[in-house]
Amino acid sequence: MSRQWVVVFDLGNVLVRFRPDQDLAGLYDPAEADFLLEAVFRSQEWVALDRGTLTDAQATAKLCARHPGREDLIHDAMCRRQELLTPIPESVALLEPLSRRGHRLLYLSNYHASLFAIARREFGFLDLFEGGLISSHVGLLKPEPAIYRLLLEHWELSPERTLFIDDSPENVVGARRCGIHAVHLPHPSGLAGVLAEQELL
Repeated sequence: MSRQWVVVFDLGNVLVRFRPDQDLAGLYDPAEADFLLEAVFRSQEWVALDRGTLTDAQATAKLCARHPGREDLIHDAMCRRQELLTPIPESVALLEPLSRRGHRLLYLSNYHASLFAIARREFGFLDLFEGGLISSHVGLLKPEPAIYRLLLEHWELSPERTLFIDDSPENVVGARRCGIHAVHLPHPSGLAGVLAEQELL
């Protein structure tokens, strides 16, 4: 690859660690962690929050109604979601060198609106980005084709000159179907290797 590419990053597990299957155990006892993983983090309400069709209050109310007797635990987990989202230093450190080489940086992520508002305030590395698309802001989810088309249209991108990096194989396939050069990143530690292989660093 030559210079002047647009590099589009997924956030979760590319630049920001999000592993509730592992990290809930650090906040709750094992039984509570197992319950929350299935009842909250793998729920239809979680997906609706990603899409932006429910507010936090609406999602929490629906979850509590479905699981009577666990209301306090659900409220606590919803309030502490952001604690499970932490920047990955070795990945974030690669952004500035990419920018210095003249590459445009964008993000494309399935992300709750309220959580992204916190991330925008607290994750300074996001200032290195020109911008991007957040699922809950546009009512679309990866790997739906419409979200990739919107990205290309809104930012006036040439798909063949756009590199998209995501930890989900399904999201990578979705991007490729829209003509975007997309790479699967199974683990954040491989990001430097991916960028080097694409001759971006």
